[in-house]
Amino acid sequence: MDKVGNLAYNLGSCFYKRKEVFKLSEEITLRTVQHVRDWEELQRVGILRRNEVDFPGRFSVKGELLDLYLGKTQLAYAFMVNQMRKRIAGCSVQYPIWAWYKHLSLSNLTTSPIHSWLYKGEGISIEFKISRDKVLLSDLQPWSKVLSNDYIALDSEEYSEFKKREKKYKNDPVLGKEIEAEIVKSWERVFDLEAIETSDYHTYGGVYVQACVEEIRKEQVVLVESLQPRF
Repeated sequence: MDKVGNLAYNLGSCFYKRKEVFKLSEEITLRTVQHVRDWEELQRVGILRRNEVDFPGRFSVKGELLDLYLGKTQLAYAFMVNQMRKRIAGCSVQYPIWAWYKHLSLSNLTTSPIHSWLYKGEGISIEFKISRDKVLLSDLQPWSKVLSNDYIALDSEEYSEFKKREKKYKNDPVLGKEIEAEIVKSWERVFDLEAIETSDYHTYGGVYVQACVEEIRKEQVVLVESLQPRF
């Protein structure tokens, strides 16, 4: 890891490396970056729900690029939807709204270059409070494994051993199915924040924690800021 990476990691350790203890009845604060159209809808209707896949730049990414993105990540998002329905009482979500619980720039997402680029100057940072039992938290670093349809291990030895078995059996009509099921089962580790955070294998575990919710209500909003254009 280079010096910049070490600095980011150390900062993350100082401010974010801590065990989370929640009571399901308590409120937590989340931040989400949405298009200005979403904020206008929330103001007008009083509630924001997603009726399409939620990803940054969805209003500007079109055609083949959009089809490619959705095709590669369809399984991952279907997994998240199913887990929300399983883990959140009364949840019937179709398309989650994504937010941040932990982020190195959480206090000021408005200056994030990547968000500014994706939303082309039309992004809004929305801070809101919501009951913990309405939220599904997951760690961003292992989530990348879900997006790439890969196995989530807790250490390098476990990952290496799995990849050997995968290579050996993936084309077997029976054992290949078991390997696929094992991969999907491992994805549930994204929700085990403590295990990921304390794993040396996941260098940035606990630094970036994302949140999925079914809806945002107008009365939950505590702060709204426009993204600062960078490009």
